[in-house]
Amino acid sequence: MAPNTSDPRRADQVVPFYLTPTMKLQCSDGLMEIYNLVAMGAASCGLLLRLRYASWLALFCSLQSLINEKRVSGDSKTSAMHTSMFALTGIITAYLPIVMQLYQKASS
Repeated sequence: MAPNTSDPRRADQVVPFYLTPTMKLQCSDGLMEIYNLVAMGAASCGLLLRLRYASWLALFCSLQSLINEKRVSGDSKTSAMHTSMFALTGIITAYLPIVMQLYQKASS
C-alpha cells in the first residue's frame, strides 16, 4: 500500500495561535495559587509543629501571593490575606516560648 502524498489540510484555513492577555493573566494567577497553597501548608506545619523555618516560608509565600495577585476578585484577595495572617500566627506561636523565657528572666 502506497502512502498518501496529498495533505487533507487546507493551507488557507490555518489560523495561528496567539496568547491573549486573559490567557496570560490566567497563567500567572495559577502560580500565585500554588504559592498560596504552599503558604497554607507551611503555615499549618509551623503552627502545629512550631517549626520556625516553615512559618517564615509560609509568610514569604503568602506575602508574595498577596502582592503579585493580578486579579481583583474578592475570594483570592481574602484567601491570600487569611493565609498571611495564619503564617503570622505561626511565627508568633514559634517565638512565644523564647519571649516568655526572656520576660521571666527579666522579672526575677
